[in-house]
Amino acid sequence: MKILLLSLVIIIILTALRTFTLSMASHRTDGLPRMKLRAKMNMWMGTMFLAVSLLQALSFSGNWVRTILLLIIAALGFINLFAGWSNRLRVRRMEEEQEKKTSDT
Repeated sequence: MKILLLSLVIIIILTALRTFTLSMASHRTDGLPRMKLRAKMNMWMGTMFLAVSLLQALSFSGNWVRTILLLIIAALGFINLFAGWSNRLRVRRMEEEQEKKTSDT
């Protein structure tokens, strides 16, 4: 159990660092690369939220306030994962359209 909790803490730290670095990189770029970086950032942030909620679930004490907080954090994680994935697909389609336009001209 301690190994699982430690691995969740490591996952949370790594995903937080990756979210931070992608956020900094997205502020330095424009256009489609910025959208791609933000989509990746959303997916990493969603993974981080899910890891936090799983960590809270494993150290569950039975308090109803903690349960509600756990569900809210998990919902935020799934929302961020979905938003990041859909934005990534949208950026990929836009990149394909741009490549098609440049190859046609």
